[in-house]
Amino acid sequence: MFRHILTQHIDRIRRVLHKAARQWLTLTDVKIPAPTDRVRWLYVVWTISIIYLAVVLVIHHLGADRDPLTLTHPEPQLRIHR
Repeated sequence: MFRHILTQHIDRIRRVLHKAARQWLTLTDVKIPAPTDRVRWLYVVWTISIIYLAVVLVIHHLGADRDPLTLTHPEPQLRIHR
């Protein structure tokens, strides 16, 4: 329920911002060139890199205190201080 309401508000805000940006571009007569193939590939590589980095960071964060081979918590080590 809460997620549905939040999603509706986010969509409404996105539509309003998109409409305002479109009106601003029309008023200022800004021409946005169509992206070239090189720019598209740059976007694709950048997006994949960001997703990969996020996945690596999440996995590292979740497995930071675990054994990397079994993903279980290690047995506590007894330390004897002399």
